Amino acid sequence: MKKLSLLVLLLIPIVLTAQNTIKVGFRNGMSFSNLNWTTTGNRLMSFEPRQGYSSKLYIEFNDKKYWALNTGIGYTQKGGRHYLYLSSDNFQEKELDATNFDYVTLDFLLKAKYSIKKLTPFLTVGPRVDFLIDSKPLLPPLYNNINNLSFGFDYSGGISFDLNRIEILAGYKKEYDFNSIYKTDESELKNETYIIFIDLLIPLH
Repeated sequence: MKKLSLLVLLLIPIVLTAQNTIKVGFRNGMSFSNLNWTTTGNRLMSFEPRQGYSSKLYIEFNDKKYWALNTGIGYTQKGGRHYLYLSSDNFQEKELDATNFDYVTLDFLLKAKYSIKKLTPFLTVGPRVDFLIDSKPLLPPLYNNINNLSFGFDYSGGISFDLNRIEILAGYKKEYDFNSIYKTDESELKNETYIIFIDLLIPLH
């Protein structure tokens, strides 16, 4: 958490020196995440998607006609679901269990936009850092080998509706991770996450 606090402090001067309207954004969304566990190039286990929750508090600044910047802190539930076999009799009995990884996220994004009266289509791209705050790994050996820090790149698209003093945004985001959740010489566990979201964006001045 010390690294997270340092990154937030580094971003504060950038926001404070912005010369244009500053807006505060509140996001609520649904995450759809899945895991891919491979060993020496072959898939070790198949997972089903985990449906979770995603939220974000962010500030949008340097708001120009065709672009803006935003940075924020968020929370996203990731992971996957898998079957646990409860008997050895032809593996007839099975139970769906979850492998969960929950993160606090910090991002810095470039937003491209084009207004058409009250509607504004937009695209965002930029880097992301994830800090693991809670996990439920598949097997006990994974506990000692999980990466608590993850680096990635986000891109999203959507449309904004101008309601005079506030904006409502609806969109879709894809998260790409540069590193794995878990990696050894024998196996690797990677994550893939998509998010559907709705934002409320309010100008401060």
